[in-house]
Amino acid sequence: MYAVRAGNIKIIDDLQDGHSRIARLVQAGDLFGLEAVAEECYPLRAVAIGKCDICAAPREALLAAMTQRPELALALMRFLLRDAARNRGQIGAGGQRDACAKVASFLLSLLPSPTPGSSPIALQLPLSRQEIGELLGLSAETVSRALTVLRNEGVARINGRRVVIRALSELRAKAGNPDA
Repeated sequence: MYAVRAGNIKIIDDLQDGHSRIARLVQAGDLFGLEAVAEECYPLRAVAIGKCDICAAPREALLAAMTQRPELALALMRFLLRDAARNRGQIGAGGQRDACAKVASFLLSLLPSPTPGSSPIALQLPLSRQEIGELLGLSAETVSRALTVLRNEGVARINGRRVVIRALSELRAKAGNPDA
């Protein structure tokens, strides 16, 4: 198991047809590799995006700690359940949402937690438009068009990978969660 202390990691699923796809973006404060608790081998590939600070817990040490400290096992279970619920919500709504909503949700996922209450909020996109599209099930062109819509509507200022959220409440509304 790994904890990301700083930086971003893209989790890649190597498909049987020889292609690969980005399955998840892991950010500071996130855990990954928990699948190795149930499987001898981690079924995905983790690739650092730039500089990262990662803390690793070997599988056997993690299993021993979970046996000796049930509260740790419970905390990991809670983390997994929250992560599964978040992923289920993204997957469930993914097919029903338009591209702009998916891109808006992606931008919201990049914001620090807790999110500052006011705009503007500057952030750097950790992925290219092609990679964002891969993650969201969109083409790079569709991602670019969605970002252009957000820019034209005054929700965000976009220059390459630099994004400034100018209207946080409007971005949340575009994503379909205005109360978040």
